[in-house]
Amino acid sequence: MNEPLKKPDPATAPESHSPKDRPEIIQLAGQLQQRTEEPPLASSGGSGIIPLVCPLIKDERGENYWFNGCVRYAMEALGEPDYDYWFFAGLTGDIFTQIYSFREDYEACAASDFLMGPDYALWVFARVGYDCTYVTEPQLLANRAHYLQKIMDSIDRGVPVIHCGWGVFVGYEDGGQTLLYLTRERTEPKRLALGTDRFIAEPIAPDEGQRSITFPVCDLIFVGEKTRQVPLAQLYREAFERLPAQLTIRTDDYIFGAEAFRAWADDIENGRISAPAPRGGDAAWWSNYSNYVCVLATNGSCCFRFLDKAMELNPDMAWLREVSALYKKMGDMWMHDKDCLEKLGGGFNVSAKTLGNPKKRARIVAKIRQFADCADEVLRILEKSGTKGLREPLKKPDPATAPESYNPKDRPEILRMAVEYTGSLRPLRALRSFQEAFEIFRLPACRAIGVEQIYKMGEGGEHAAAPQRDRVPRSEVWPILWALPKVIPEDNCIGWTCGWATEPNAFCYLVAVLCPAGTPVPEGCQYRDVPATEVAVGLWGEDMGKVIKRAKKQGYDTHYNDGGCCWNFELYLDAETKALPHGNQEWRWAVPVREAKKHRK
Repeated sequence: MNEPLKKPDPATAPESHSPKDRPEIIQLAGQLQQRTEEPPLASSGGSGIIPLVCPLIKDERGENYWFNGCVRYAMEALGEPDYDYWFFAGLTGDIFTQIYSFREDYEACAASDFLMGPDYALWVFARVGYDCTYVTEPQLLANRAHYLQKIMDSIDRGVPVIHCGWGVFVGYEDGGQTLLYLTRERTEPKRLALGTDRFIAEPIAPDEGQRSITFPVCDLIFVGEKTRQVPLAQLYREAFERLPAQLTIRTDDYIFGAEAFRAWADDIENGRISAPAPRGGDAAWWSNYSNYVCVLATNGSCCFRFLDKAMELNPDMAWLREVSALYKKMGDMWMHDKDCLEKLGGGFNVSAKTLGNPKKRARIVAKIRQFADCADEVLRILEKSGTKGLREPLKKPDPATAPESYNPKDRPEILRMAVEYTGSLRPLRALRSFQEAFEIFRLPACRAIGVEQIYKMGEGGEHAAAPQRDRVPRSEVWPILWALPKVIPEDNCIGWTCGWATEPNAFCYLVAVLCPAGTPVPEGCQYRDVPATEVAVGLWGEDMGKVIKRAKKQGYDTHYNDGGCCWNFELYLDAETKALPHGNQEWRWAVPVREAKKHRK
């Protein structure tokens, strides 16, 4: 089944392998969702814990951005001493970015909290040469046994699993029915029991005596294998190349950079944050006001380690001294100047009485706008230095297509960052439902495993393959196929159209899943081994001809004649199939391509 297959003749090929009427695939998603959940793994009494158990962060050092602490912890467990907390605080830009939320009582401690999602996690780990897999809580609940085993496997190899709350799973007991969870400055992990409606039973909250935070999701990040070594100097340089993009992000929900200061000042001035105190008492004061003081104080006091290291590794970046001076100025404006924010009553000591006084409120607003002026100057220096900031505004996320999480799926700025700054194509597993940007991906060597049917030309017209697509999801083998490991982490299946090698005037069609190379083939299934290649993935609902035209515009040609690449496939992502888009074409076309310039004679 592995010999090269002939390219279908577009002039004679029917539409039988790509009909638009695909109700059985749409129904499949619903059927699978409604299936009885897999029972948790039986308790075996097994346990395991990572040897490294230490605090994620140290508050007294200004380590206030928890995601950076989680990634630092993972890197320390993997033996990467260069990738410490401050490295990630600078790489993500958290330590340089003022934030502001337009949503009342919504607390995020750093820019990375707002940006977090599958694409962002992939981008962060790709920068340091590591693979990762982002799994949402709905995915966890849909396949508990699989992901619980994945958690235990990661812990057994000494790698923590990052919980997007923020914390890390560092151990398990009772065969995985109890997970050991480390957060904040804890030196001993908490014990968390598995839940039913939620993946973990009890809410994740800070230690007793700390302000209460309720995290809305239990999304997880699994750290994968190291894929490349990136020069440290390059990583520090690239952090500033992408920073202008982050300092100019604005959505309907949040805003970053200089304009974050101005939006904050405007809301104080117009009474959104004023006497009487916001609903919720002290907790609301923190999320609506003090949190932003914490961010400016942290950035104005703690960014210098990253700046100094960047200049040490890149002597030509001496202009960062100007940036350093501006952040020091902001630190002084917060705490040390004679008219600093704290002395004006607008810092951590803020009160409803102070903001209710028109004169005091006006002085606080004016001071916050001075912070904005400093942030403007930082941006000017970064842009003048020749950095490559991408400053296109974000589109407003569509609630109808948002994932079952707190992260919008339409994140063009993260996609642009990944493509622009990794210097290579993204892997196909980075594709997410509802992506609106055409992209060429890297497809690793893999195996398409499914149930095959051979169709002769002219038999059945455009619906020739419909019985196959209707039969396979209802067959006994389908749950086995669905449980196989997938190259793309989202729930998906493919309609794999390939060759004419078995008999004249016929084509093969597999209802299948894309699995890692070498995946064992279940009894009763067929497979195709696929070599590593670039693959053009079309926009949701577009035909294959449009995909090929878009690829050519980007300098790529199809290469059906290469061994193992005589195929196209329809890619069905679960969330898209449920949405019935674009005239009921719920799939994306994927076509093998290669750079044209490398193969021209």
